Amino acid sequence: MTSNKRLANFSAVIDDFSSAPFRLFFLTGCVAATIAALCWPLAMWLSASLAAVWSLQWGLTLMVVYWFCVLLLAVWLVWRNRDDRHISILFFVAATGAITVWLMLKAWGGAPSPFDWQQLLHIEVMGVALITFRISRALGTQALEDNGQPDSRFIPNPFYKNLAVWLFYTLVISNLLVHNTVVEGWINLAISGVMIGRLREWHFIVLLKRHYVRWLYLTLLLIGLGYGWRGMALIGLNSSLLFNPVLPFHLIAIGGLLLMIYQVFNIAGLRHSNRALRYPAISRLGLLCLLSAALSRSLGVGLNGSYSNANN
Repeated sequence: MTSNKRLANFSAVIDDFSSAPFRLFFLTGCVAATIAALCWPLAMWLSASLAAVWSLQWGLTLMVVYWFCVLLLAVWLVWRNRDDRHISILFFVAATGAITVWLMLKAWGGAPSPFDWQQLLHIEVMGVALITFRISRALGTQALEDNGQPDSRFIPNPFYKNLAVWLFYTLVISNLLVHNTVVEGWINLAISGVMIGRLREWHFIVLLKRHYVRWLYLTLLLIGLGYGWRGMALIGLNSSLLFNPVLPFHLIAIGGLLLMIYQVFNIAGLRHSNRALRYPAISRLGLLCLLSAALSRSLGVGLNGSYSNANN
């Protein structure tokens, strides 16, 4: 009798707990977290990130293992599908892993310098230049469809993408082997020209009418302006604080890399849930916040000489 009463009370608690929507969402979140914990790439990445809080050396070591496993997985998938269209992705993953090895060796030998971390940023922005080619094709086609042209297809120019990728490789290799400021400055200017040149394919009203195209356009523009700014600073066109070569990195990292990652989250979430490609109001607010952060941390510091940490 007592056992049945306890069982009935337990069932009542479970029914009450699962009946409330927010509690049901909590249960769903717990299940999702458990499934995510079983995903080994995510588990390895989280382990490396958490280890870096206590030990940068071990964090980078685990991150090297992570990128090596990702590279092996990517090579296996490309080989299994007999698809050589993703070779550029393999090179990107390999380059990221190589730079991570460089940072790991620097960490075990002392500490990576800001210059070393900047090379990783260049590789990550190269990934943006590479991946936005496919994103551009999807967004351009969607923009045409949203404007009443469902039979039309948007095909971005692959030459700008290929040229940008190889210039990024040239920049990183040159920095690691030569580390000449003037050479780095001119390569930065070349990257700027290519990234801004990619914008010409978007100069159509039928495309720019869509907000998701305008945000992608702005992201590519900020990357191009950032590298142009840094290139002019490195070749010594001006000695003022505004032409501090560190400041453009904030524009590139926040206004280019983070802004694009945020858009990818929105695009993937909307398209994979079969919803219209229309950023929610809260997402647009987030994009505006990132844009404000990029401008204030770069141009804001450059125009206001009272900032004492402009070199950080």
